[in-house]
Amino acid sequence: MLIAGTLLMFLSISFLQISIFSCRGRAPVLVQKEADLDSGIFKLRLYGPEAQEIADEVVQEIEELDSRMDLSSDQSAFRTLEQTSGSSSVRMEAELFDFVEKCVSFAELSNGAYDPTVEPLYELWQRNSSPSRERVAGALELVDFREVRLYPENRRVFLPKNGMVFSGRGLIDGYLLDQAKKSLGEYDLFAVSLEIDNVSYFEKMDHRATGKISGTLSLKNSDGETIVRIRETSNISAALIYPQDSLIINTLSGYPVDHELYAVLVLGHEAMTAKAIALIVAAKGLRDGWRLVEDLPFVEMLSVKLDGEVVVSSGMDQYIEHRSADYPFRSVIEHQY
Repeated sequence: MLIAGTLLMFLSISFLQISIFSCRGRAPVLVQKEADLDSGIFKLRLYGPEAQEIADEVVQEIEELDSRMDLSSDQSAFRTLEQTSGSSSVRMEAELFDFVEKCVSFAELSNGAYDPTVEPLYELWQRNSSPSRERVAGALELVDFREVRLYPENRRVFLPKNGMVFSGRGLIDGYLLDQAKKSLGEYDLFAVSLEIDNVSYFEKMDHRATGKISGTLSLKNSDGETIVRIRETSNISAALIYPQDSLIINTLSGYPVDHELYAVLVLGHEAMTAKAIALIVAAKGLRDGWRLVEDLPFVEMLSVKLDGEVVVSSGMDQYIEHRSADYPFRSVIEHQY
């Protein structure tokens, strides 16, 4: 019995040692993968052991979450919320309720400059470039984030007016990236790069990833020339929008915003936060937008005005690797906003 027990212990220890060294011996690989989401093209780059398996799993997870947030899908809780508006509340799964709460918090932060219920106005302006005042007023009646009723105790959401829509327009891409980042945190990787259109996240966790994945971000003019390049900074999210190419609605008037900005670039720890602040700045304008940025921790902004002037928040300089001599740079303090 003693000999058998000793032999069994020896075999167990040997198997454990083989398993440990086998795991340590796995060669890291560089994996690049894309998925066509309703929110945009999701691009994922990973470097580390078992990166291919991890990439496949995370992409599938994000594709499934994106489909559950797609307003046009019959399986979407947001579609159900629209169909039951004015009559009954809808119970949300945890991730979707979390998204709704965050959207409402950004609406409150901006006093409605960002409004997750703006969908009726977007649909109106997308169908007609010059709708009547009556139709604008009718759509505007359905847009007000303050009307959204949240019941955290059972994760239910209620839209009190028939025809109201909660889409979280503009912020789904950032939320999906944050969820992907959260999922990837469970794995032993050396570097991560995530992107959906112009919202991105980069993290380099290990020196062995040097040269494998870059976190450099460039903002270019209409001719493709670089205005500014952001240095490779780990654990940072970025959102870049071009207001001239976006339909941004003034939720007080119901009409599109008359833009003074060519581009807005926001850096932050969370992708959803960076995207929300970029949209808020584009909607509120530079004068009011920079005050919001200056009051928020771990958020920096760079805005390019239509006249070519570049205005940066007080802490943005540390992230700038290159700036074009053709574009004058000024801080918000120098600008005397």
